[in-house]
Amino acid sequence: MAQNSLTQTITAKTMADLWAGLKMQGPRVHCITNSVVQNLTANTLLAVGAVPSMSTDAHEIADFSRSAHALLVNLGTLDAERRHAIATAIPVMAESGKAWVLDPVMIDRAPHRLAYARDLLALNPAIIRANQAETEALGPSHGVRAISGVRDLVETAQGRITLAHGHAYGSMITGGGCALSAIMAALAAVTDNAALAAATGFAGYGIAQDIAAREAEGPGSFAVRLLDELANLTPERLAYDLSMRIEDYP
Repeated sequence: MAQNSLTQTITAKTMADLWAGLKMQGPRVHCITNSVVQNLTANTLLAVGAVPSMSTDAHEIADFSRSAHALLVNLGTLDAERRHAIATAIPVMAESGKAWVLDPVMIDRAPHRLAYARDLLALNPAIIRANQAETEALGPSHGVRAISGVRDLVETAQGRITLAHGHAYGSMITGGGCALSAIMAALAAVTDNAALAAATGFAGYGIAQDIAAREAEGPGSFAVRLLDELANLTPERLAYDLSMRIEDYP
């Protein structure tokens, strides 16, 4: 078995420890995200113990990026101001060795957005968090791919992680996936193991969904309960409820 195989580094204990570290350290996450999801994204980050910021102003973006511990780049509403902010923020993060997460929203629907997302891949995001259609449109990429679906997947050069959590209500909330990407960015600020950050993000967010759905009457009450469960989810509960399978590649 390889010294740094996924089965050695991604365990219930390392994931629980990372979730505890997130709650303890409270990393600052700057989010260049779409206008539809800013409120949910900010509230989700606050619920898990992180500190969100959202500015895309040309005069502020470098300062906010420099003072953040991680960056989220979400392409949902990709206007000129956000393109400028992205072009400014990513080099700032790279200079200081900080992680950033790419969420290539709906690149399968817009060819120009797809081309832009492929250009961003060359700037080495720590994690690419996308659904299956977006992942297929994006094509081959290096690094860690976090693919949302009925079963969530984390794919790396070392192997694949499959997680079985979440609820159908999650797909009925605008910006649920965007909020998940923000959680992964927050976790990537606490560890240099991007696969661990992606897997823990899927687990924490999915388990919180599982719990929230038990007494929810629909997607509206589910959304409120989800924030509560993210805030209340303990490392011990994450490890206990974890449903995960890991395949190491030769």
